[in-house]
Amino acid sequence: MPRLAVVSGTGEPGGVGFRDGAAPLAVVVTDAPLRDSDAGSVPPSCAEPAGGSDVVEAFVERGARLLGVGLDSDPMGQFETLAVGTSSYADLYDDGSSDDPVVTEVDASRVKDAVVDGIQRLTGPGVYDLTITASDPTGLGLVESVTPSGVPGARLGVEVGFDFGLAADLPSSGSDRVYRVGVILWGDEGVILGERTLILLVRGT
Repeated sequence: MPRLAVVSGTGEPGGVGFRDGAAPLAVVVTDAPLRDSDAGSVPPSCAEPAGGSDVVEAFVERGARLLGVGLDSDPMGQFETLAVGTSSYADLYDDGSSDDPVVTEVDASRVKDAVVDGIQRLTGPGVYDLTITASDPTGLGLVESVTPSGVPGARLGVEVGFDFGLAADLPSSGSDRVYRVGVILWGDEGVILGERTLILLVRGT
């Protein structure tokens, strides 16, 4: 399916898609059992519907994870099966072990809190292998180096720094010039953690 031109930042896959650099995560909220062709729980009018195994296969291929929020107990067993199949684990009980399927049963009034809490837990224990890239659209080689190029095992809340080596010699000009360099901070598995633009002002001679 082509990118949806009317929505900025949409991804290439069909359906809702995922933005480039986003952490692929799906939130499912329901008060009823999931219609699963693997379990034969689909009306005959549905032509070749996907089953739970298809969902797991697609999620694993994409590296996506699932957060299941049930408004009663009906979907909870299916949610747990999908969470286990997609390795959607986190530390739900604050015992230091990220081995709990991220599914929860809540009252309808607490759905928002459950979704926010689940996403925060699913996005990891706050440890990332960081890399950083700088793009120079001018082709002048404005950024000659970035040190360090990456930081393994960086924890949330701990400040890390990067030094940018800038070109000392640029073509002369009688007027001031402004250059923009895009900087992207990457986490694990191609997830973008931050984007900034370096603005360089070079005074005219």
